[in-house]
Amino acid sequence: MKQSKILMAIMCCLLATPSIAKLDDINQIIEIDADHSEADFQNNLIFYKGNVKITQGTIKINAEELNAFNDKQNGNKILTVLGNPATFFQILDDGQQGTASAKKIRYDKKTGTLVLSGNAILDVGGSKWTAEVIRYNIENQHAIAESSSDGNSRVRTVIPADNYQKLNKQEKDKKKAQTEKKQ
Repeated sequence: MKQSKILMAIMCCLLATPSIAKLDDINQIIEIDADHSEADFQNNLIFYKGNVKITQGTIKINAEELNAFNDKQNGNKILTVLGNPATFFQILDDGQQGTASAKKIRYDKKTGTLVLSGNAILDVGGSKWTAEVIRYNIENQHAIAESSSDGNSRVRTVIPADNYQKLNKQEKDKKKAQTEKKQ
């Protein structure tokens, strides 16, 4: 029973990205495969090591390690995925693909923050953001990308022309609707 609660806490952490999530994925079966698994029930820790593969619906996560902590005192759940790189893939509700990769992906449920660090890449529908660190607050849908502290890398954003044109059209449609509402 205790193991299933820890596993559910892990999966809630993995799937708590509503702004990009495919809603049906949350209702799908969760499968975790790895070369090794270890649970410390007394300290609410669970570890998976070696060729870790997590699947739920269209979500696919590949990593070398998955570490999860469930802090019962304050209700926080922290999930860390490590790899070279760790990767995330999902087909979004609008049919676009969302991918992310980094050496370390950490999710803190209490703060609602997802942190990609170490050659971080976030790609949603072809719009790609590359940085040493990408911090994303899920609730606020606010992201910050940071270059490396040694100055050897920079933040880079690539927006395909068709995405840029869609954004411009959406802005124009929004302004038009606001103008019509005032009249």
